[in-house]
Amino acid sequence: QGCSDLPELTGRGRVAARLTAQSLAGSGISLVVSSPLRRALDTAQEILDEFRREGLPVPELKTDDRLKEIDLPEWQGLPFAEVKNRFPEQHQVWMSEPHRLRMRPEFGGTAFPVLDLFEQARLFWKDLLSNHNVNQVLLVAHGGSGRALISTAVAVGPARFHSLQLSHGGITAIEFFRSAA
Repeated sequence: QGCSDLPELTGRGRVAARLTAQSLAGSGISLVVSSPLRRALDTAQEILDEFRREGLPVPELKTDDRLKEIDLPEWQGLPFAEVKNRFPEQHQVWMSEPHRLRMRPEFGGTAFPVLDLFEQARLFWKDLLSNHNVNQVLLVAHGGSGRALISTAVAVGPARFHSLQLSHGGITAIEFFRSAA
């Protein structure tokens, strides 16, 4: 799926989002930041709608492009079996050394999708953590961007991109401690 905005959130995904909201009840979330891609934004809306139904405070919703899914322009819309057949060398690099994967974006040049994703995550954390008014934040992202966010938060490099697996509708909690000034 990558950065495509074509796939919609399924009925099963909507149920998972409502269950996630119920699990987060009482957690004190003050802000929800979502990828602007429709499937993530719809997930965030389902969570907020469930908060409303449960009579819980409804946090502000913002979107951030840095939470978008990994951009794999040459593979977008293709099943992985077809990617493996049509792009065997790239697929091998993806599986064994994801941080070395190179692709040609639409606008030309060369991109390193995993390295670019990790840089997005690093910049996102830098901005979010510099905002001292934000405490409990819910991020609604994608599998790849979620792995990059967790990895950068715990100092795992892009070479280990495939070492974390996230489930749809899963919850990962990360606690950052602010240093005393």
